[in-house]
Amino acid sequence: LVRGDMYTNAVRYLMECEGARPDVSHLDLAHMSYPWFVPRQAQHYPDLAFPGRRHTIRALDGSPQVKGAYRLRHFLDANWGGRPLMLVGQGLADSDLSLAFEGWPSGGLALRLRRSSR
Repeated sequence: LVRGDMYTNAVRYLMECEGARPDVSHLDLAHMSYPWFVPRQAQHYPDLAFPGRRHTIRALDGSPQVKGAYRLRHFLDANWGGRPLMLVGQGLADSDLSLAFEGWPSGGLALRLRRSSR
């Protein structure tokens, strides 16, 4: 899971042009927020579950801002227990995400996610 153009473009270049890590799936959180993403792209990620029509940030009242949307925590809950999940970019920005998950440094910029012990 990647946040930010700099990280997205760097990872995409390494995977597409250099052939690095074909076993890794790369998902841009900004792209996941577009209404076209799940209908058009989910088929390319058959081992991942998308718990709604699009990713959204949390509204002030705690509800998703868009009907049928899911927050990052919902995506992680739906995909927990399979492959390792990494977050590259701006860390655990969703306020409810940090209640359920912790990020452990893994490399220079990535956080390997695990369930919180809180």
